[in-house]
Amino acid sequence: MDIDISKYAEEFALLVERPVEKVEAEIEKFVEDGFSNLGAIAQWKTANKMQLANTRKEYLVRFMGYEEPRTVNVQGEDTQVADFFFVAEGDDKMVHIRKSAMWNEERINDILDVLTVGSAYRVKASLTDEAFSRMTSFEEIDDDMVVGFDALEPLAVSSLSEYVNTNDMIRGAIGKTIEIGGITVGFEISDVSPSPPVTVWFGGTRSRIPLDIQNDISDFGIGDEVIVYGYISQSDSNVKINAVSIVRV
Repeated sequence: MDIDISKYAEEFALLVERPVEKVEAEIEKFVEDGFSNLGAIAQWKTANKMQLANTRKEYLVRFMGYEEPRTVNVQGEDTQVADFFFVAEGDDKMVHIRKSAMWNEERINDILDVLTVGSAYRVKASLTDEAFSRMTSFEEIDDDMVVGFDALEPLAVSSLSEYVNTNDMIRGAIGKTIEIGGITVGFEISDVSPSPPVTVWFGGTRSRIPLDIQNDISDFGIGDEVIVYGYISQSDSNVKINAVSIVRV
């Protein structure tokens, strides 16, 4: 039987949420060990049966944004991976931010052609350790079918020092825009808690936010109410957030 391993590696990679190159290399290793192509696929599926059996469910989500794709080396081959962020209501009826790692430049671009920040979708996915995996079947749905960003429960700005070196979220209003070379790259954000504003960075060469979304965010103005999700850090007494998503509410 003439079986094209690369064809099936693409299907399997989607199911186990790993780079195609890695899956194909794993199957080819079984071929090198003396198995036929079908035998190698059988061996690989046995080794990965738990992930293959991880049942996907239907979820209703709202797209929050994504990080700039980064290059990683897998089995000696470079590939692209990007973290996508969605808002979804969980079985506990709480509203959560869920991350999903998307692999392979072609697949990342195909998904971005479908998604728009702020829009609502019906998807199929597995949920493991609070993150989505194996996401497929992005179907845009009516906006009122999914909770909005304003349903998220933010941290108080005054409490951020307790959450240093974690990813979390705040909600507040822009009190000041921060510019470098005439380009807006950050904001000072305040809420009603008794604390100074927090500095939020979203632009510049080290930004985790893709340039097209940076450009959209730079149009936000003083007084706009926003939700910020990102990495909280502290230098001396100054707490800041390196954003991976900023949405207007």
